[in-house]
Amino acid sequence: MVVLAGGSGRRLGGQDKAALVVGGRTLLERVLTACGHAFPVIVGPEQQGGPVAAIESGLRRLSPDTSPSNAQGGDLVAVVAVDQPFLTRKSLDVLAEAASGFDGAIYADDNGNPQWLCGVWRVTALRAAVSASPSENAALRPILSGLRHNTIRSAAYPPPWLDCDTPEQLALCRRLAEASGDTAAGTSGG
Repeated sequence: MVVLAGGSGRRLGGQDKAALVVGGRTLLERVLTACGHAFPVIVGPEQQGGPVAAIESGLRRLSPDTSPSNAQGGDLVAVVAVDQPFLTRKSLDVLAEAASGFDGAIYADDNGNPQWLCGVWRVTALRAAVSASPSENAALRPILSGLRHNTIRSAAYPPPWLDCDTPEQLALCRRLAEASGDTAAGTSGG
């Protein structure tokens, strides 16, 4: 599991997203609970560069001869953002199943937009894609979109890809968690 936790949080006034609280837990706690069945790798605030550099750093922390543990055979790694409070084990398992026969699988939002930071990828395909990147500050979309991926929608509400990039989104996530009684990560629907 590669959890991207090193963003600057500019739209949130520079706050550390990982430390923000939704439903009584920090965003980092919520995501780690959802990923409890996978090998967590945190790329934190010390990471310089964009998401491609962070993913590459996370992949370096995975031993080449040790794949993350998961029910789909051990050759998959999830790549998620730390600010997705409604990510669940079930939603990650759905992605892992959807990756069968592909290099990976990602969620799409309600408008069909790919959510590149809410996906599961084959370790070898992801390593090859990020290592072929022209720069550690390269945009993520062109790199991942070049992989054979399955894009799926989630029937869960709130959806697993819902993130907290702005004060309004953070407030919405807090209201949704409170309204649903979701005060523990991994308890909301998948």
